[in-house]
Amino acid sequence: MAAFSLGRVASSPYLGAWSETKGSAHILSLASLVVIAGTLLNAYAPSCGVLIAAQVLTGVGSGTLGVTRSYVTERTFGSAKTWKLARLTAVQYAGFTVTPFVGAFYAHVLGDGAFWVGPLWVTSFTLASYTLTIIALVLFVCLQTVFVDYVPARDRPKKPVKPVAPAADAAPKDSTSVQVAASAAESDGASNDDNASTTCGIKSWSEVDWCLFAGLALNVATKGSVGVFETVGIPVAKHRFGVSAAVAGYSVSGCGALGTALLAYGMKPLSSKHSDAMLMAVGVSVMAISCSLLMSPSTSSAVYLAAIFAMYASGYPLGHTAVLTWFSKLSTQSSQGYLQGWFASAGSFGRIVLPAVAGMVAEYEGFVTLLTALGGFLVLTVLVIGVNYSRFVRLTS
Repeated sequence: MAAFSLGRVASSPYLGAWSETKGSAHILSLASLVVIAGTLLNAYAPSCGVLIAAQVLTGVGSGTLGVTRSYVTERTFGSAKTWKLARLTAVQYAGFTVTPFVGAFYAHVLGDGAFWVGPLWVTSFTLASYTLTIIALVLFVCLQTVFVDYVPARDRPKKPVKPVAPAADAAPKDSTSVQVAASAAESDGASNDDNASTTCGIKSWSEVDWCLFAGLALNVATKGSVGVFETVGIPVAKHRFGVSAAVAGYSVSGCGALGTALLAYGMKPLSSKHSDAMLMAVGVSVMAISCSLLMSPSTSSAVYLAAIFAMYASGYPLGHTAVLTWFSKLSTQSSQGYLQGWFASAGSFGRIVLPAVAGMVAEYEGFVTLLTALGGFLVLTVLVIGVNYSRFVRLTS
């Protein structure tokens, strides 16, 4: 998982920026071929080193969130952007919360069995890789046949403008006035270049620049928090609540399915009544409530299920999607592909760093300390959103 996420961190910004010059279909097709190569290498990996390389390769090919989000952002406006991005996120969310059912089914049916089917070596692990290979291959075919690419208005070829004949009574311009106008244009261009070259420093960041940075930090917080739940969820379920690993896995997948339904069908009415800042504050608050439930004195399995529901069925999908849509609206004046690529990389970074830190805290300080720290971190995130609430709403209204 860490190697997979590292591949996404490395590739997301570049694929997103590249899509703006090569087109979304071109980049997504190339990424599908890379995923096919990575999954096949994963199926036939002869050693642990090759397996890690296959995971990195698959991660590089799957770093296309910036491309797909940029595609949706460029084609939608206003409140429609919120619920359409939510539906795109629903597909991604289903990928890492619902599809584990498929792997569990393969493991249940095949167990430790292994056999050849023609040239294919079939086990519960390789069959999962073959399934991903088939999905990527179908995606590649669809991109070549039915996908309609989108060229931003700024990159479309300009229509030729017919010259307008000067009026008969128009006073001719002398050479001196023409030279003065040209000099003024050159000086304006030079000043614009100077301004462009000085906006790279942090000291010259505008309010929007700082809010874009805040969006990346919020993505790290939401993605990292759910990554912590994925890392310590099974041990907490077994040792604190007496829930088996199988029941815990099915609980996460079931609540993930409910969260997918929320994103697909619930975000449209919610976004029409509430701002993105409000939705992200509510979502992160529910995530904090999930942590408090896992720390409650009661060790009933019902409390555990309530905590999983709060995180996977409501808090995380609502909060993370609101952060995404708010960030997309905030970055409409900039390079969508590049910024969305960095947004995806920030999320992958959070899913690497926070779970790693959480594992060390849980090992040396225990699960209660870890959940207390995570809950406090989420509460602090809500306070940051509250302090900047009016600014967040004003910049995207």
